[in-house]
Amino acid sequence: MQTALRFLTESDYFFLRLAMAAAKASADAARDIPGSSVVTAMTISCRNYAIRVSGLGDRWFLGPL
Repeated sequence: MQTALRFLTESDYFFLRLAMAAAKASADAARDIPGSSVVTAMTISCRNYAIRVSGLGDRWFLGPL
């Protein structure tokens, strides 16, 4: 038990994984709301950056990084 608690308190990435999952669930719930300008997804590569906006369906807006 102590080993598990030590891991949870010392691991920098433990909370990050929970926070990322919660953010994804929240963003997915905000999808496809007519007229909404909330950004519901973002992605990045070595050359480009893209966002998806709630009120605009599954369209991605791509631009240079």
